[in-house]
Amino acid sequence: MKLFYIILGATPPGRNIEQHDVFFGIAENLKDLVEDMKDFWKEAKGKIHIDCYQEVKFVDGYEVKIVERGSETSEEQLYFLNLGGYKRGFFEEFHEQHLVVANSMGDAVKKQRLRNFIKQWALKVLPAILMKN
Repeated sequence: MKLFYIILGATPPGRNIEQHDVFFGIAENLKDLVEDMKDFWKEAKGKIHIDCYQEVKFVDGYEVKIVERGSETSEEQLYFLNLGGYKRGFFEEFHEQHLVVANSMGDAVKKQRLRNFIKQWALKVLPAILMKN
C-alpha cells in the first residue's frame, strides 16, 4: 500500500472561486481513491479535480511505511503543516504545505519555523495545522 498526498480543487455550489483542500489516502493506486475523495468533499457534489499529488515515500530522510493500526511504531510520527502568511502589496494569503517528521505537533511546528517560509513573509505568519490520527 502507498500513502498519497493530494491537493483537490473544486468550486462548490454557492462559492465564487475555486477552493482547495488536502486529502491523504492509502491505496495501491491513485485511481483507487476516487470514491474516497468524493466522499471527503461532499459539498462539491462529485465535481472535484486533482490539482497535484505525490506518493509519499520519504520525509526528512525517513522512509514512510504503511503499517496496520495497533502495530508498533516509532516515537517520531508524520505531521502535515499548512503555513499561511501575508506579503505586502498582495491581497491574499499565501500558503506552503509541509510534511514533517517529529515527536509531537509542537516539535513539528518548531522544526518547520527554522526553515525558510517564515523568513520570506513581510507580515505575520499564521500556522493552520491539521493532524489526522
